[in-house]
Amino acid sequence: VPERIGWIQASADYFEMVGAEARIGRLYGEAEDQPGGGGVVVLSEGFWQRRFGADPGVVGRTIQLGLRPGGVPFEIIGVLDDRYDFDVEVASFGGVGSHEIWLPPQFGPEAQAAGGRYLQVVARLAPGVTVQAANQEADALAARLAETFPDRQEGWGVRVVGLHEDMVGGVRPMLVVVFGAVCFVLLIACANVANLLVSRASEREQEMAVRSAMGAGRGRLVRQLMVESSILAAVGGAIGIGLTQWALVAFVRATPDLPRLEAVGLDAGVLAFALVAIVFTAVLFGVAPAVSIGRPRIASGLGTRGSVATVAMRRLRGGLVVVQVALSLVLLVGAGLLVRSLVNRLDVGVGFDVERLLTTQVQLGGAGYDTTEQMLFFEELVERAAALPGVRAATAVTGAPLTGAGTRTGFWPLDRPVPEAGEMPGADVRWVHRDYHTVMGIPLRDGRLFEAGDDGSTPLAVVVNETGANQIWPGERAVGKQIAMPWSDTLVAEVVGVVADIRHNGPDTEPYPMFYWEHRQFNAFNFMSLVVRTEAVPAATVAAGLRAELREMDSGIPLSSVDSMADLFADAIRRSRLAAVSLGMFALVALLLAGIGIYGVVAHATARRSREIGIRMALGAGRRSIMAMVVREGMAQVALAIVLGALGAAAMTGLLEGMVFDVSTTDPVTFLGTVVILATIGLTATWLPALRASGVDPVETMRGD
Repeated sequence: VPERIGWIQASADYFEMVGAEARIGRLYGEAEDQPGGGGVVVLSEGFWQRRFGADPGVVGRTIQLGLRPGGVPFEIIGVLDDRYDFDVEVASFGGVGSHEIWLPPQFGPEAQAAGGRYLQVVARLAPGVTVQAANQEADALAARLAETFPDRQEGWGVRVVGLHEDMVGGVRPMLVVVFGAVCFVLLIACANVANLLVSRASEREQEMAVRSAMGAGRGRLVRQLMVESSILAAVGGAIGIGLTQWALVAFVRATPDLPRLEAVGLDAGVLAFALVAIVFTAVLFGVAPAVSIGRPRIASGLGTRGSVATVAMRRLRGGLVVVQVALSLVLLVGAGLLVRSLVNRLDVGVGFDVERLLTTQVQLGGAGYDTTEQMLFFEELVERAAALPGVRAATAVTGAPLTGAGTRTGFWPLDRPVPEAGEMPGADVRWVHRDYHTVMGIPLRDGRLFEAGDDGSTPLAVVVNETGANQIWPGERAVGKQIAMPWSDTLVAEVVGVVADIRHNGPDTEPYPMFYWEHRQFNAFNFMSLVVRTEAVPAATVAAGLRAELREMDSGIPLSSVDSMADLFADAIRRSRLAAVSLGMFALVALLLAGIGIYGVVAHATARRSREIGIRMALGAGRRSIMAMVVREGMAQVALAIVLGALGAAAMTGLLEGMVFDVSTTDPVTFLGTVVILATIGLTATWLPALRASGVDPVETMRGD
């Protein structure tokens, strides 16, 4: 059964440079990477397992690749260990992006005449050489290329980046923010536990006084409290490590597009970090009760039941509450900004309706179709797809939105002077079926869309998007203008229409100039993405129909996966959603802990002051005045925490600069909303113990004392 797979060409020295090894068999060498070196192929480990069931006897077998009509035989010489298959982006015209087979490029002298830029260079820096120094050498190399190939390389540069930066640089800000949120929650939890231990220590004044009277020094008492906190931290850490494996599985399912995520696991480094975190938390929330015991006051400790809290203890507990609330506010502001950004992304969308829209790429490859036959093939395929049950309309484009496909080239408007080499403006280009904009739901702004008469017998017509029209002809009407595009021979076309912008690579990307060409007039590629707008029928039903139609047209052409545009849109905002959900969950946990902390401190303080409250009520204080006193003292701490938290949030939201969308990192609405939420939680947490304090019976209190 024919199958469309992703392939990558890599020179033989690539394997040597990265230290790659074969899982079975061998990797190709320099001799096989020369013109005429023979048809050999190396399989990826994943493809070997999926297609061949991990059969070790696959080495030596032959597979047919559709690089030419009738296929080309290649001998399987080995399987690459997947540890060396790095997730670097590979430019490929019509490629599917995965690395399922590896081929030697076998470049000959004719390769220097090629005009495409689809290769990446991977190099290892010499000892002592920095990336900055390598970039200086790359600039000199780019200058030499421009001198050698002025028609193709003038104005193009070379940039060197670290492989690690290239792989994870795009997700580092999100991971840093999530890690920071984890640390904040850890600090809040430590402050909460410390508060509970301080409360417990205050209730153990008599116990500590007895131990001190029996000869225990302060150091011994501190060691006892630190041992108790260490036991709590160890038990909590053990439970956390036990839950990590389950959490990792859930995290991988939620974020399959994070680079190198499959390599994440419970290794020695992770366990060492967990051990350090356990020790850190033990010390962090164990210090507070240890400090709170101060100098054991033997006489007062033995002579009371611990009903009078020291001022130092109350200040310590209040300070811990301020820390909790302030950190919670920072987290809540960050979560609010990311949630608003996610909502903005959903509101902006991509410029067309993604619901009930399916796409799949069809590549003729080595099927032996000439240019005219390719055009007729795709015309018939669109007609067949549109006639399927459950399909409302069908069309085709060389690179469907949200798939990452794109082709950019230079051009110039004929009513402007011809630009110098290296100064030619660029635009993205798409070859489309005439109904493309109608099926996609992209509005027409001026002029007309492609029509049935726009075929190979009529002058070239082009449709431009709004951004292109405004940038090329600011303040002028684009319809009727002409452009020239150097593609093989220079093409001259008239702008017949202007359409609305779409965000081709997702809502985060800004629109850029784009030209649409009718594929019957000119199409340089042997692939197109079929796009169908469906009725309320399962996508699997439509996909089965498309496969049946394609098989009937040419059984040797495989159909790649059929993707839903709604799913592709969800993938485009997956990282934004992950960041918003993760930070939102941490913020909710922080709010819960902060609320519990406020309630615990105020409730404990009012319980310790029951005699004072009873005396106040005996002297004529009413329930409202008692409630107001408790709420006022509790909210004073919350107010201080909100001020400190707002200042901290304003200083730290700069970390979100590249993650927010259509909202300022100092958005007053988000800050104000966060303050209102925290103030409400603080008021509720203080009102409950205040209500209990107002119900104290002064007679019972005085009698009990």
